[in-house]
Amino acid sequence: MDSISAMVGRAMPGKSPLKPGRDYLHHRLLNIGVSNNVYVATMPLLHAFLVVVGLVGNHLHTPTPIMFWAFVMLVIGHYFLTPRIISQNWSGHIQAS
Repeated sequence: MDSISAMVGRAMPGKSPLKPGRDYLHHRLLNIGVSNNVYVATMPLLHAFLVVVGLVGNHLHTPTPIMFWAFVMLVIGHYFLTPRIISQNWSGHIQAS
């Protein structure tokens, strides 16, 4: 999800989507003062949550198009909301260890 967002963010202004950069969520969080330890502790929890959502959707026989479009909306939300949230300088609200 973050890779898709980073690639789209590079391609929009005409840059190569495969060019390396510091526009991934990990680098953005490091830039505002979040430590690697906090990042490594929280990201698996977020990923586990998304896996559980997918498993529950599968168990409830949620139609594939609904699951797909929900994921697309999640990626779009990530693309537009993450930079805004981080640019609001939440570094004072995040405990860096």
